[in-house]
Amino acid sequence: MMIGAFIIKEQLANLTKVVEGLTKHVQTHKMLNFRNGARKITLFGLAQIGCIPEELKKHSTLLCVDSTNKVVQLFNKNLKALVDDLNTNLPDAQFIYINIFNVLDA
Repeated sequence: MMIGAFIIKEQLANLTKVVEGLTKHVQTHKMLNFRNGARKITLFGLAQIGCIPEELKKHSTLLCVDSTNKVVQLFNKNLKALVDDLNTNLPDAQFIYINIFNVLDA
């Protein structure tokens, strides 16, 4: 059981690095938009990707894939923090975060 736990921990660490890289990419892109004159920018979080048909098929399940959605939630959390940071550091701009993760729950 220890080997399985190690593998899961390693995979989560890799996913965390991917999420951090994506967040950094978004930050770079939004800063470029700001430098080019954009002052009102809206960023949308990700929806529940673990509930799309492709993920369900890949994992042979009829239920949402929790592990995928946890990665999405981590990305959304980082994106929200990025928006807060951009609003603090660029007071002449307005960055808006829209959370669409729970749209499927409605």
